[in-house]
Amino acid sequence: MKPWQVTTATVSLALGIAGIGLAVTNPGPQGYQDYATERLTVYLKENLCSGLPSQLQQFSELCRTQGATLLNTARPQLQSILEQNTKRENYLFFSIYRTRFSLPPLVPAYEFETLAIFNQFYIYQAQKQ
Repeated sequence: MKPWQVTTATVSLALGIAGIGLAVTNPGPQGYQDYATERLTVYLKENLCSGLPSQLQQFSELCRTQGATLLNTARPQLQSILEQNTKRENYLFFSIYRTRFSLPPLVPAYEFETLAIFNQFYIYQAQKQ
């Protein structure tokens, strides 16, 4: 075999293995739902009660403790809302998830775009509507 043939075969094999690795580690919709629900729950726990008007600031601690309990209880409903408002574009090696989320009047509308690759999720665009 000539050196260029060995190089071509090696590069082809490496690209094939990388492609298989990407396809196998492309996270599915359930993985995204779990990820998005966790991120949303953390965001709401940290931010939901911080925007209270000054007249209601004395209730902020109560809001945080009761709000956390409420969010933990409502987790399945949040996951369902996210599932209904998410579109997946599957490109075999990776996926793009587009989610539109809103809970008026508590939470303004947001649109998120997330890259799913190598069993990981990367939000690359988040816009408040």
